Amino acid sequence: MENLKRISIIGPNGSGKTTLARVLAKKLDLPIIHVDSYIWGKNWTLNDRNETENKIKTTLSREEKWIADGYITYAPKEMLEMSDLVIYLNYTNIRSVFYNIKRWIKHRKNKREELPEGCEEQLKLKSLYQVFQGGVVHLIEDAIKTYPPDNLIRIKSPSKLKKYLRENY
Repeated sequence: MENLKRISIIGPNGSGKTTLARVLAKKLDLPIIHVDSYIWGKNWTLNDRNETENKIKTTLSREEKWIADGYITYAPKEMLEMSDLVIYLNYTNIRSVFYNIKRWIKHRKNKREELPEGCEEQLKLKSLYQVFQGGVVHLIEDAIKTYPPDNLIRIKSPSKLKKYLRENY
């Protein structure tokens, strides 16, 4: 796995993309590009979509090495085609709901460092319901079909992720 210079980690809300990015960044000595930090502005305001997409594309193209984690819907072509490896955390919807609740408990009093000022963790029933219903999974699947990555690893459970990490890193 020494040849990996560009890794994208994709998956639904709360699936553990950032956590995995931090683990791999440490093991592989790669910088992390938190796509969410480009998308969100202060106090959970969405940044301009075209501007955001251009910033993400420019950053991914400019940097020689990276781990990109976050929403794939803003620059799917670049995140999938420029990556040496794409890891898709394709957990069950109920597990993603559980992870969203767990993240809220952990970060409700201290914001996640990768997010802008004023982006405190929120737990909304509507958001949990969307995750339970599959949320962005269909968008992820569409992106994979449209821009098939050369090297896609689909991880279906935390135990399979642990096994993958143990065997490869």
